[in-house]
Amino acid sequence: MPQIHLKISESLNKKITALASAEQKSKSEVVRNILEHYTAENAAENSLDLVSETIRKVIKSELRRTEDRLAKIAAKNTIAAATAMYLNTLAIEDCGKRNAIEFYKEARKKAVAFLQSDEKEDS
Repeated sequence: MPQIHLKISESLNKKITALASAEQKSKSEVVRNILEHYTAENAAENSLDLVSETIRKVIKSELRRTEDRLAKIAAKNTIAAATAMYLNTLAIEDCGKRNAIEFYKEARKKAVAFLQSDEKEDS
């Protein structure tokens, strides 16, 4: 078995001696157990870090796909809303209203006010 020689503080030596006495083991056994425990714990933490990082990458990749899909849907909705707004202003003008844009803006203000009052009632 390979050997390691090291220097430790007096207080650490007292702690190891007390622990060895309490467990009825040699100081070498106590130090070996401490080192085994530390290296096993460190290896487990490093493995967990690797697993956590892998999970983060997978989640990020999946979220990116979802974000891209939502962005495409939002863009399509924006185009559809703009198209509807344009057609509405044309229809308003066809009904004989001269200033369709002002008419549309007023209707939009009323719609926003209606939605806000509805939200307050729901709360």
